[in-house]
Parts: sequence; C-alpha cells; structure tokens
Amino acid sequence: MAYATRNPFTPAFGSRPESLVGRQPLLARIDASLERGPRDRAYIRLLLGQRGSGKTTLLSEIRDRAETQGMLTLGIEATGTSSISTKIADAVDATRDHHAELLTEQSSSERILSGLRVGPVGLNWQTFPHMRSKRSTRRQLEQLVSWASENQTAVLLTIDEMHGGKRDDIRQLAADLQHVTNIRGLPLAFVGAGLPEMTHTVLEDRKMTFFHRCARDHLPPISFADAWKCLGSTIRSANGDISREAMTMLASEAQNNVAYKLQVLGYHAWEFSDAPNQAITDADARMALVLAEQDMQSQVLVAMWNDLSDKEQEFLSVLADNDGRADPQQIAARMPAVSSNELARMLRRLKSAGHVERTEQDELVLVGGLTVSTVGLLSDETRLFRTNESLDTSFATTANTSGRVLCNNYMPRSKAKCVLRRGHKGRCRSRI
Repeated sequence: MAYATRNPFTPAFGSRPESLVGRQPLLARIDASLERGPRDRAYIRLLLGQRGSGKTTLLSEIRDRAETQGMLTLGIEATGTSSISTKIADAVDATRDHHAELLTEQSSSERILSGLRVGPVGLNWQTFPHMRSKRSTRRQLEQLVSWASENQTAVLLTIDEMHGGKRDDIRQLAADLQHVTNIRGLPLAFVGAGLPEMTHTVLEDRKMTFFHRCARDHLPPISFADAWKCLGSTIRSANGDISREAMTMLASEAQNNVAYKLQVLGYHAWEFSDAPNQAITDADARMALVLAEQDMQSQVLVAMWNDLSDKEQEFLSVLADNDGRADPQQIAARMPAVSSNELARMLRRLKSAGHVERTEQDELVLVGGLTVSTVGLLSDETRLFRTNESLDTSFATTANTSGRVLCNNYMPRSKAKCVLRRGHKGRCRSRI
C-alpha cells in the first residue's frame, strides 16, 4: 500500500526533533553522569517542566542512550490505576522477556546464551535471574541491579508524570530507591519527570529525602535560535522548503514556549502548504499560527489551567485583567480575603510553574503559555460555571464522582492539594 508523503512533524512516524530541541546540553550532562556511575551526584535526577515541554520524549531518549551503553532500562508512569510498585514489577518482567528474545533456544524449556555483548558491555544472560512476582518491589529491584552489577553494568529506572502519583506510592518508592542506591550501594540510576509543582509537594515532603538529593533540571522554554534551527533542519530533511518570512513567523511564535507548540506549528504549516510539493509561505505560516493556537488550547492550556487551585487561577486572572502586569499591592487589593503569607506562597508556586515572573522593578508579569487572552478566556468560563454552581448547589451532591470538579486548593502543611469537590463544606483534605 502506498502512503502519502509523511509529515516530518508527526510523532507517529518517529520524528522527535521538536521535543529534543535545545536539550542537547542536558542530554550530554546525563550521558556523562551515567558513564561516571553511582558516585556521580547526578546519577539520580529529576526533570521538571511544563505540560508540552517534551518530558516524555526526553525520558525515552535517555533510555535509548543508556541502552547503547549496555545498561538495562525500566520505564514507567506514576499515574494510572495500578500502583507504582506493580508497574515496576511489570517493567522488570518486561525487561526479562525482552532479553529472553535474544537468547539462543537450547531446548523447549530452557533458553540460554553466554557472553552476549550489548553496547560496550558483555553480559552473561545465562545467569539472568528469575524474578519472583510475589517478592516486594524493593527485593525485585535489588535482585535485578545486583545481577547487573555482577555483570559490570547498571540499571536505569525512569518514572514519568511523578506529580500525578499517589502520595503513599511516591513515599514508598523513595524508601525503596533509598535502600537500593544508598544503603546497598547498588548501581541503580534514576531519572524522574513531572510538573514544576513538585517543588512544593514531593520536594518539600520530609518523608521523601531520596528525591531531595536528586539533581534537578528545569526544562527551559524554546529559544528563537533553537526554534529556527529545528524548523529548518526538520523541513529540509523531508525535502521541503520554507520562505524566510514564514520561518521568522513560526520561530517567533515558538519562542519562549513549550516544545509541543513548535511541533504543531511545523505540522500545520507543512499540511496547509501541501509540502514538499510546495514551499511553505508566510500565508501558510499565518494559518499555522491559528491552528496551532487551537491545538495548544485544547491539548495543553486547559489542563495547565486546571492544574491550578481556585486562588491561583484568581491570581492570574487579576494579572490578565491588568494587561498581564501588576504591582504586588494591586494583586493584594483585588484579593482582600487572602493573607499576605498565602499570596507569597502562591507567587512562589506560580513562578516555579513558569506562569509569573518578577521584574527588577518588583512588578509581576504574566509569562508562558497562559497568555493574557488565554487566561481571560479560561477565567470567564470558570466564572460562568461557578455562577451556575452557586445557583444550583444540589448539583455538587448529585453529580457522578468520576466527573466531579475538584477543589484543588493547596494546603501548605500537608504539601498537597485538596481532593474534595469544589464548594465542599468544612476544611480541605488531601485524601478521601
């Protein structure tokens, strides 16, 4: 079957330059830390970035690079219905099954191969351990990493979406990793990824000291130069062409934004121009800007907005109403029911999340994907539904709990957000 010319900005075809643009220095540092081994402080690491910043693709690239060095890799997500322990156990089984395919079949019941070389490391798969599914995650990891160490290699564990993991699961994970890496001293490398809000949850939890010791990398927004280079090289690699005006327009729009924005800009420009049959013009780029903004709204920005508590949304709404710039006193005057301490905590969280910056003149400025127009639109929709909730409070008690709107207010003492329905009575709670 003959397919149409592929769009080089479609991830399904294996093209990933947009998610890795500007990340080469970080990847080089990670390569170096993995090569130096467990004594390197950055052997355990956290990647913090906004939605759409390319964390998932970056973790996949890190695993690929580690495997070329001969390391065994395990990759899971912290979110979902299964516990982190169950997912790690499944990943250990999957690793064994994957390498079992490399073994030479000796009999119907036994498959062995000695001295198989993977990357620069020779591994004796004949001694690969049989994991017992009933053993704890700690014992399974300990057994796998011990075997890897005996074969002069190591194990890399990556965990995505850590901000969405259950608190008890994350705490148990921290204890297990602490035991394997620090107490046993085994070569288990770790790279976790999540939203910047982890700075005020996981990284302030006294029961998660393992993560406190991790090296931290905040994924920066894309620069104009990186966007220009990525667009040009990706389009040329697929035999396409683009005008200088169109390139300037797309790179300017991608500047100071997340990797996903660059991807959808390139995707729509390519599609609308009928590339590579036609060069991408400035008219094509203008249409791509409109379509990319729609994609960003539905795929990234709404979720980014919903990650915020009611008060944080109100904070950004005040900034947006003032054209994206205001004095702290103006914010306080518009939010009289909120104490100065809580306003300061909100500012720290919004700054770490990449939504607000503080200028040298002590002004607060709205930055990032949640622009003045986007915040205005989303806050208007939020206010509309809050009005409806106040008119019909019975809705909150009769609605299906699977589709409920959460309170999401941040609680400094428990370092978590409220999981009760919005508009609930009494104090907030971090767990049901």
